[in-house]
Amino acid sequence: DAVCAGYAMAFDYIMSRLGYQVGVAGNQSHVWNYMYWDSKDCFIDVTWGDPDLQNKKGKSFIDYSYMGMDYSDLLALDDHYVEYTYISGRGYDNNEVASYEYTSGTYSANYSDVNGYNAEQYSYDSVKSIFRKQYKNKNKSLIVKFDSESELMNAVYDLTGNNCKRLNRLMGKVGYKGSYCYVYNGACKTLVMYLNPKK
Repeated sequence: DAVCAGYAMAFDYIMSRLGYQVGVAGNQSHVWNYMYWDSKDCFIDVTWGDPDLQNKKGKSFIDYSYMGMDYSDLLALDDHYVEYTYISGRGYDNNEVASYEYTSGTYSANYSDVNGYNAEQYSYDSVKSIFRKQYKNKNKSLIVKFDSESELMNAVYDLTGNNCKRLNRLMGKVGYKGSYCYVYNGACKTLVMYLNPKK
């Protein structure tokens, strides 16, 4: 078992040995990770991405909403103000760097932008296209990110109303016929579908 510091240190250790520029960021209340990915700076909270939630089959799942956040995404979350950033550089050595280098908002990486998962505004067809791409790539979860919480809620209300009728139709058009569960995250502006593949 580990608390946030253990999650962050484990992620730092693994990713630095895979060759990524990675480190730990945080404050007195909480710790998460900084990472230089796809030529941009981003933040990753593997602790919050490991919720105590289970799908319909009782299996735990990961919430990818907290992967690859830019600085504005980070500040929208509780307890995520940055007091320090350490860069490991292939081995955790606690070399402190000036926090403004990584938190000014000048540089930002967005997991959804890089992977083509950002729908900006909600439309049924854009979500269908984004989900279809991910499903064809054999992803076990499908994620879409919007530019605002209001656009996310437009998607949630439209897709899940009337006993999820439009969402079920959308998943069929994507090509997925199995069971699924969905989670939406207002702070990260994401809608995530967790797929339960047939055994």
